[in-house]
Amino acid sequence: MARAKRKPAVLETARRRLAGLKSITPAPDFGTNMKLDDYEQEVNDLSAK
Repeated sequence: MARAKRKPAVLETARRRLAGLKSITPAPDFGTNMKLDDYEQEVNDLSAK
């Protein structure tokens, strides 16, 4: 029987953190260098690898 693949712990932590940040109303302001959409894109890029 084949083993199930393990998901990286870092990716799971990033997804949970992103879900928590998205639940905040109004959307948090991290300044000019970091936006929530940029963080989401980074998480998606990491999961595509």
